[in-house]
Amino acid sequence: MSFLQLRHYLNHHITASSKAGHGIHSPFVYELATRVLPDKKEDIFDAAERIRTNMLASSQSIQITDLGAGSRKTSTTHRQVREIAKTSLQPAWRCRFLYRLAMHQSPGSLLELGTSLGVTTAYLAATNRPVFSMEGCPNIHKLAMQNLKETGAENAHLLCGHFDDLLPNFLREHPDCNFAFIDGNHRYDATLQYYELLKRHMAPNALMVFDDIYWSEGMKKAWKKIVSQQNQITIDLFYFGLVYLRPEQAPEHFKIKL
Repeated sequence: MSFLQLRHYLNHHITASSKAGHGIHSPFVYELATRVLPDKKEDIFDAAERIRTNMLASSQSIQITDLGAGSRKTSTTHRQVREIAKTSLQPAWRCRFLYRLAMHQSPGSLLELGTSLGVTTAYLAATNRPVFSMEGCPNIHKLAMQNLKETGAENAHLLCGHFDDLLPNFLREHPDCNFAFIDGNHRYDATLQYYELLKRHMAPNALMVFDDIYWSEGMKKAWKKIVSQQNQITIDLFYFGLVYLRPEQAPEHFKIKL
C-alpha cells in the first residue's frame, strides 16, 4: 500500500459506517451492508483458488502488452507469471465479495474489464450466469483461457483486445448486462469513459464496481467525478467503488467499511 493509499485508508476507517448497518438509513444500502458485505467462505470457489495456486508457483516468463496504467512494481515487458499473480490477482476475500455482489443482482450477463489470469473470472462464473471478460494482453489472455478451461466454466467467455474496441459492441449485443467489474486501465480519462458508456447502455438498476478507487490521484479524481453524477447510489468501500444505477432516484453517497 502506497503512502497515498494509507492516508486515504486511515481517513476511510475513521469516517465510514460499519457494515453492521449502524447509521445507514437507506433500506437498499442497509440490506447490502448487512446481507452482502459479511464474508462467507464456500467450497464452490475451490477451482478458482487452484488457478491462484498454480499461477503463484509458475516460473514461466511471458511478454506483457500493457494497455492500462501499468504496474507500480515494474516497467519490464517480460515478467514471470508468479510475479504477475502476486501483484495483479484480487485476494480471495475480495473475490468472494464480488461473487456475492453479482449474486445480489437480478439475473443477467456479467462483465469484467481486466481478466488478468482468470481467478476473479472463475469466481464470477460460479454464479452460473454468462460471464464476459476482456483482457488487453494476448499472452495473459491465452493463460486465462487455459485456466478457465481447466475449471470447466463453460459460461465464461474471454475476449482479447482493447476495451475501447470491444466494449461498445458488447453492450449493444448484451442489453441484459447488469453487473460490470472495472479492473483495468486505472487512468482518469479511461475510467470516466467506461463509466459514461456503461451508464448509457447497461440495464436499469445495474451495478458498476470500480477497483482501486484510491490507486492514484487520477483514480481518486475520477471516483469523485462519478460520485457527483445523478440517478445513482454510490458506495465507497475504499477497495472498491460501487455505482448502482437507479433511474428514478436522487443521488445518494455512502462510505462503509468492508
